[in-house]
Amino acid sequence: MIDRIFSDKYVNHEAVVGNTVLLLMYRFAYPFAVLLCKLRWSPNQITTQSLGFSILAFIALIYDEGWVWFSVCWGMTVLLDFCDGTVARMTDSVSKQAFRYDHMSDLFKIFLLFLGTGIRYESNLVWMVSSSVLFIFMYYTLLNHEIRHVKRLLEKNGPVSESNGDAAISPVEQVAVQKRIRDRYPIVAWVAKHDLLFDVVKKIGVPLATINGHTLLLFFLLPMGPEISVGVFIYFGLMALVAVRAHIARLFALPRP
Repeated sequence: MIDRIFSDKYVNHEAVVGNTVLLLMYRFAYPFAVLLCKLRWSPNQITTQSLGFSILAFIALIYDEGWVWFSVCWGMTVLLDFCDGTVARMTDSVSKQAFRYDHMSDLFKIFLLFLGTGIRYESNLVWMVSSSVLFIFMYYTLLNHEIRHVKRLLEKNGPVSESNGDAAISPVEQVAVQKRIRDRYPIVAWVAKHDLLFDVVKKIGVPLATINGHTLLLFFLLPMGPEISVGVFIYFGLMALVAVRAHIARLFALPRP
């Protein structure tokens, strides 16, 4: 019964690999997505509603001394953010347009939170950290888009041969066969040898070390004080920096299409 109500049938399976928190959030949003689908709301309408609630969350973050209204509005933003993609997959109405409305709205939501936090606390430290982290995040987003673009171009060109003359594989596959982390770091290799320990570390580590929809939960802490907000931004920035480093390494490994 629980699996039927909170189904994972229409989750983004590529995104939730190893990420239990993200999977649970998709499952929680499923019954709401079903309701919105029955109400004949389109994915873009849901995205617009999510954007509207993020603006209300921004206003609450600036003017409300408490955290209740911000939490309610931001909670609705996150919930609808998970519903729009689910409804798109349920109705087979994933946009074929180059302009990704949901992705662009996500960037605007993040910007509003950083701006609202700076205005709320009027602290030079908060402004400095939030501005720096916002730049890192936008740079990460740019690199993420660049990798997807290069991958599509290379996959259209077909397989190419490796320099050592082995069987032909695509450039994307060449990146995939690079040294794994466990081969580079002995401590990771030791953890990987112990199945139970490895499963625990993976279930905890993947959500903590990756940026995805579950990362939006971090921002519920922003009204809790300037020190906590700075801590949230620094943590978010470190995750983005790790992703930036990985993206740059992948781009160096891929040939120019």
